[in-house]
Amino acid sequence: AQKDNRFKVVHKENAGVSAARNTALDIAKGKYITFLDSDDIFHENAIMFLYNECIKNNADIAIGGVKDIKKDKIICQTRKYKTLLNQEEALNEFFSEKFYKCVIWGKLYRVDLIGEERFNTELSVAEDFDFLFRILKKTNKVILNTVEQVYYYRHRENSAMRQKYDKKFEKEIDLSENVLKDVEKNFPAVKDKAIRRYQRVIVSCIDRCFRENEFASNADYL
Repeated sequence: AQKDNRFKVVHKENAGVSAARNTALDIAKGKYITFLDSDDIFHENAIMFLYNECIKNNADIAIGGVKDIKKDKIICQTRKYKTLLNQEEALNEFFSEKFYKCVIWGKLYRVDLIGEERFNTELSVAEDFDFLFRILKKTNKVILNTVEQVYYYRHRENSAMRQKYDKKFEKEIDLSENVLKDVEKNFPAVKDKAIRRYQRVIVSCIDRCFRENEFASNADYL
């Protein structure tokens, strides 16, 4: 930041990742925005690649490939695929998670597409799913090009998704149910994929309960 005035450093009391991202959205001045979690890595040409994909295809969002890293070893990566998606196709892929994940990173967005949308600070899991769904509801065209790996996601043992069972995980069930109702009303063509995603969330939550022997005491909802 001292060497390049295009960088801005913001100091604020820790209020969670959603609050931090909202602060960034509030002060963003450019035409495009992307997200990088604190311990993950961008490929050195990631931003330029995603930007060029947006421009060439007149797309609202560009999505690149992701490599998952654990202890500095690549354990998996997204399938290599390239296609231009309309809104319905983008939502279909969003729910199936076949070629891209329901996360905000590894993507470049037009700032005016996001507009006043912000992350729900009351969610401590599935906040990406909630935000990305709201953005995709407003998009017309998405370029998906996972042939190029732009983002390296580091697996951490203490991440939110690897914490012990907590009631907060059940919020994702409520969220997925509300999203399903929205889909049934406004995007019926992708209803089946939304149902399958809802089912996966329920099964995942139940599985977590059983694995940690917390079913009787903590999972009243289920």
